[in-house]
Amino acid sequence: NPASDRTLKLPSDGDGTILTTNSSVGKILQVVSNEKSDTVSMSGQNGGDGSALTFQNVSGINVTITPTAASSKIHVEFCLGKVHHSGNSTGVRFTRSVAGGTATAIKLGDADGNRSRVTTNIIGQNQINETHSESFNFTFIDTPSYSVGQAIVYQMQVCTEDSSNFYVNRNVNNDNQVYVYRARAFSNIIAMEIAA
Repeated sequence: NPASDRTLKLPSDGDGTILTTNSSVGKILQVVSNEKSDTVSMSGQNGGDGSALTFQNVSGINVTITPTAASSKIHVEFCLGKVHHSGNSTGVRFTRSVAGGTATAIKLGDADGNRSRVTTNIIGQNQINETHSESFNFTFIDTPSYSVGQAIVYQMQVCTEDSSNFYVNRNVNNDNQVYVYRARAFSNIIAMEIAA
């Protein structure tokens, strides 16, 4: 009978306390996106002669989020439609800056002897060729220390081998032709605040 009363049984933790399922833990509180359809062209830093790696910011490949709650986690996605560089390999890392403070490298491999520490590497022109490129996608969860209302900036940095140039949304061979491998690409960097 559709009109009859029904009994709803709620879960319990055994001591008489009713468990609720409306917790905000894990909910997405906000999403911030930085879209980039223009190109980036930058001269590289020497990272292949045995000296210490020198990283530099990739212009415009960053995202800023201002948490609205305490102790939130930040889910970050760097989704670059096309990356290319005129060398063998490029080291990639990400930095975090809170409230305009010093940028700190995060999500690095462990220290191990004289080995450099990066987040990941990208293969370049000498391993592919000067026209074909690749996309770049990287995702991580961060647990920064901050006060509510402080802006957090996540920035992509690169160090190219043998001082080769680095490009985003275009390839090394930038000929003005219709071929798909010379097409312009689109990139999007996203940060999501997740309730703790």
